[in-house]
Amino acid sequence: MILPEVDRLSIILLMVNYTDRLLPLSFPAIRPSMIKNERFLPPPIAEHGFSALIKVSCNNENDNKNTNKSTKENTFLFDCGVSDNGVIYNADILGINFKSIKAIILSHGHLDHFTALPNVLEKIGTPTRLICHPDAFLKRWIVFPNGKDRAKMPFLDKEALQRKGVNVITKQGPSRVTENNLEDLPSVPRLNSS
Repeated sequence: MILPEVDRLSIILLMVNYTDRLLPLSFPAIRPSMIKNERFLPPPIAEHGFSALIKVSCNNENDNKNTNKSTKENTFLFDCGVSDNGVIYNADILGINFKSIKAIILSHGHLDHFTALPNVLEKIGTPTRLICHPDAFLKRWIVFPNGKDRAKMPFLDKEALQRKGVNVITKQGPSRVTENNLEDLPSVPRLNSS
């Protein structure tokens, strides 16, 4: 399979473990402004976990009549962070509209990557796709080093998500995500280390 050429890719980090508002701009990173309308903006928060907004733009080859190409942009949310509202708080500061998100992709089923999912889905407001590995729905425990102390971890409830209108798509191999589709990609052979 030949992947289409991408004209522009932007990744907006909505949640990471560290933030520093005073870092200078350094290409290719573009840092958000600290002021708007002569007012100081509150700083984004950092927390254990991860979330990124991924925007992919490419020319639409179907619209190339008279060499005029239209640009198509798709926006995906990759992971949702560990708190209920941290990602939403940071997105509000950065002026991100959740309604532009075409799908949510979860890297895996640990709570530091999915906790804000219900609130993000509420912000999107329309049925959306959730793409993840089938193991993202496993129930998990944390067992402490002494071997005796343990606790149940929060887990994703697939049926509850589906009842809310979420189109849950589970995939195990590499895939190409588009605005309305999910295409299987051939697996990359593993190199033998011997």
